[in-house]
Amino acid sequence: DGSVTRPIPDRVKESLFQQLRGHYEDATIFDAFAGTGAIGLEAVSRGARKCVMVEKDRFIAEILRSNVASLGCEDRCEVLVADALGPAALARAPRPLHLAFLDPPYPLVRDRAGFERVKAQMAKLIELLDDTGFLVLRTPTPLRFEVAGQEQPSDGMEMTEKVFRKKANEREEWKREQRQRERHRAAERGAGDRHAARIDGVGGLRRVDDLEHGAQPHRLD
Repeated sequence: DGSVTRPIPDRVKESLFQQLRGHYEDATIFDAFAGTGAIGLEAVSRGARKCVMVEKDRFIAEILRSNVASLGCEDRCEVLVADALGPAALARAPRPLHLAFLDPPYPLVRDRAGFERVKAQMAKLIELLDDTGFLVLRTPTPLRFEVAGQEQPSDGMEMTEKVFRKKANEREEWKREQRQRERHRAAERGAGDRHAARIDGVGGLRRVDDLEHGAQPHRLD
């Protein structure tokens, strides 16, 4: 039922896991808004050691538990019925955390107050990441907010997934390197290319640009 869950398309999921190649084996995972487990169970099937999957809807959570049982991975999966943006979910996140996935309902992220809640939980999860960990956020493309019955753009965020990497001791150097790379790339491809990667204030950012619309992912490291 698309009104309750929004499964991630297979090609988008495959592209995402290609981006994270080498990071899910023996990893600890936090899958918020888990639905029936498309992301969390995919990570477990690829070798993740532990995955905490949070789903608020009790009916969907029962389907998720059934999917976990059918795959025989109960020893590596924990299903939590809770608000993915609440303190109970955060308290159950693995420590240390290597990968965090957030796939909030699109109406939630299109609401400014809702998106502020998402960003607040993201910031707390990023603090739990180990030094090579990632957080992935899925948003609509383009992301627009509802304001007084009208859609407003969201400060240029037009992407399907945002992947944040915590590199506490190397962040400033990493940003400088990326700026140098982008200047070089811009010189090569000309001023008309508008797909330059951006640096996010939370941490290093790798983009998966419009994967649901067929564009190829860009890697910045």
